Amino acid sequence: MSRKSDFRVVDYLQHILDAITRIDSYILDRSPDEFADSFMIQGAVIRNLEVIGEAAINIRSIDPATAASYPEWDQICGMRNRLTHGYFDINIDLIWRTAQKDLPPFCRHIQSILGR
Repeated sequence: MSRKSDFRVVDYLQHILDAITRIDSYILDRSPDEFADSFMIQGAVIRNLEVIGEAAINIRSIDPATAASYPEWDQICGMRNRLTHGYFDINIDLIWRTAQKDLPPFCRHIQSILGR
């Protein structure tokens, strides 16, 4: 198992892409109501949003220029903190909208940084 100090920005970027891919697979062909009714899918999506946020926090601390290249970077980090520390008051509609609307452009941005 790797230690956090062993990771580079490119590793964290890949963690973000992997988490987005997992989220996409969880919500594929699901309606908002199906998502709202499935605690298992909600938990899986929330966990991967936490991974995305944690990776974003780490990138921000070791390469602020990469973080500054995406206007919503601080919001991504903030969502991670909210999901982790405010777990008792999560807005499932916001999670759905984030997965559906916000992750695709973020994914494209991360892919462009990685040259894909």
